[in-house]
Amino acid sequence: MPPLDQCPSPEPALPFAPGLPLPAFSSTARQSAAARRLIQDRPEILDELELITLLVSGHQPPDKAETLAHSLLAAFHNPARILAATPGRLRTVPGIDDNVIVAIKTAQALAIRHAAARLATNINPMLDNYRTVIDYCRSRIGHKTHEELHVLYLDRKTRLIACELHRTGTIDTVAADLRDIIARALQLDACGLVLTHNHPSGDPHPSPADIENTRKLKTAAACLNIKVIDHVVITPHDHCSLAHTGLI
Repeated sequence: MPPLDQCPSPEPALPFAPGLPLPAFSSTARQSAAARRLIQDRPEILDELELITLLVSGHQPPDKAETLAHSLLAAFHNPARILAATPGRLRTVPGIDDNVIVAIKTAQALAIRHAAARLATNINPMLDNYRTVIDYCRSRIGHKTHEELHVLYLDRKTRLIACELHRTGTIDTVAADLRDIIARALQLDACGLVLTHNHPSGDPHPSPADIENTRKLKTAAACLNIKVIDHVVITPHDHCSLAHTGLI
């Protein structure tokens, strides 16, 4: 793929007549056209294949980049799951090397930081802007294929101090150590907590253990003037706030 500042400016002509197939363009031409659209700040008109192709094209010949993009979409089905995949899982896709993995994980890290920057100052499940919290949690764990429990540690003004992975589980379970969560909150001088974990099954409803453990944590943390604000269960397309539903 040529340097972006050397891409020719006009779009390739697309002559069309009813009953006649569209002409085939080379991978280089397709990637150049896609790159121009990004330079023109028109990313919304690119499809998933074009975006993934550009993402992995840094150290690949154009034909190989497009093939890799096809393979990634075939393996993970959508860009969000590609970004969320572990390096080990990405390596199972033929042709993926460390350069491609670095590009993918860099894009994921930037997406998470962008979501974090949009977090509201007042993190409260009853406020309209709580949606940014849900989006942030989904950017971190919503598309993972195993369960993870993360904890958002908040200061006195409910601003985010840190969001940390607490435990990793299997496909359908994750264990929480309540003492470790409280100890970390004290270490960070946090005054509030939001727990979040994902359900790879796609069902956002909390389990009885989710509810019971959150209630225990809320009671124990309150003795130290630490407020458990919420526990949010995340799936790729849905969520459940235990605070909003009155479960804690």
